Amino acid sequence: MVKEIIGIGLPAFVMMSATSLMVVSVNRVLVSYGGEGEIAIFGIINRLLTFSDMPISGIVQGMQPIIGFNHGAGLAERVGRTFKLCAYIATGIAMITWIIIMTIPGLLMNIFTADHEMIKNGSEALRWIFFVTPMIGLPMVASGLYQALGKARKAFMLSMSRRVLFLLPFVFILPHFFGLKGVWLSFSLGDGMAFLLTAIILLKDRKPLFASCRLEEN
Repeated sequence: MVKEIIGIGLPAFVMMSATSLMVVSVNRVLVSYGGEGEIAIFGIINRLLTFSDMPISGIVQGMQPIIGFNHGAGLAERVGRTFKLCAYIATGIAMITWIIIMTIPGLLMNIFTADHEMIKNGSEALRWIFFVTPMIGLPMVASGLYQALGKARKAFMLSMSRRVLFLLPFVFILPHFFGLKGVWLSFSLGDGMAFLLTAIILLKDRKPLFASCRLEEN
């Protein structure tokens, strides 16, 4: 039982640890391709990233006990409806965040700094980092879905995809070709790849997930 608890809880641990690893790695690259100003800009943007993820994380945490209860009761239809509703809500929240970021990035930067150069450079970085934000809802909700169903392996894979599996390689590779902009582009590419991976996994599992709750461990 302890082994199962650890396996199911591991994705949440990885997500929090991956954020710290991501911050350390990005700062390390920014030292080489930017400077103190860029590190300060990323410090501000990282706060905004946290705020943008928080509402979706709340949706996921509220979804999980409902998914787990209905899965255990064999009510596959409710599992499917709950997941779809939460995916739509999470995507809607992400879309609103994207609109705000793309519309008033300078105003958001101005909350944290009055330096005009930082506001200008930070606004450009914000747009690149949040470019595909409408796609982040599905991977986050899907990771919570597999965690609630006790599918530790897939939950672990999806929880790692955004911040570790895709983002970190891009962070270390893209700056060699695009310089500082490559660091900011890495976030959008990582989110886009995580979305594609999630879509592929969900399409593959759509029948066993939502047609029957008697799932076999993969």
